[in-house]
Amino acid sequence: NSALLLMTGRHNMHMASVVSTSRLLSSRFLLLSLFLLSAGPQSFIGTAKALLQPALHHRMLRSLPRPQRSLARRTMSSIENLSTDKVPGPDSPKIVQFLVLREDLQKTLNWPIGAILAQGAHASIAAVHRHADAPSTISYLADLQNMTKVVYKIKNEFQLRTLAARLDDADVPHHLWVEMPENEATALATAPVLRDPVKHKELFKKCSLYR
Repeated sequence: NSALLLMTGRHNMHMASVVSTSRLLSSRFLLLSLFLLSAGPQSFIGTAKALLQPALHHRMLRSLPRPQRSLARRTMSSIENLSTDKVPGPDSPKIVQFLVLREDLQKTLNWPIGAILAQGAHASIAAVHRHADAPSTISYLADLQNMTKVVYKIKNEFQLRTLAARLDDADVPHHLWVEMPENEATALATAPVLRDPVKHKELFKKCSLYR
């Protein structure tokens, strides 16, 4: 009976260690996930190392079953192997969001500038929301201080809808903002995309910079 109780006690201690370690690792991975939403790749790598390293060297890690212990160590090894040359740097293609506003809203229809800017804001947020899971959108939002937008103007609603069709044909993710209940297209925004000077020059050839 004493031997059985001793074995049971050791088993319970082992299970407690496994649970404690699992909770520790889970909390660290949760922190990493949250951090990834608000920081750039370089910061993420550094913080991943800082958060995981103590967990992997925690004495209770030895109590984990071999498969889980091996997985945890491989995870840390993968993070260690990430190098700065794999992280987008200054020479990497720039991610940009294009906004297009109708010129005639102010010149012909006498809309106040605030209302026109609101249309662009609606289109921009809608485009980001619709394509929130796209890698370019995630990267764009991870570097908030360096977001780049190009704001164009286009003559009228017909040309704006024509541009939307061209973007559809070119597989450029975007959102055409249609003001309701008027059912009037007032602005357009692409999702954040990698800048392609040749392609974008052709697509936006009917537009000019909004000044």
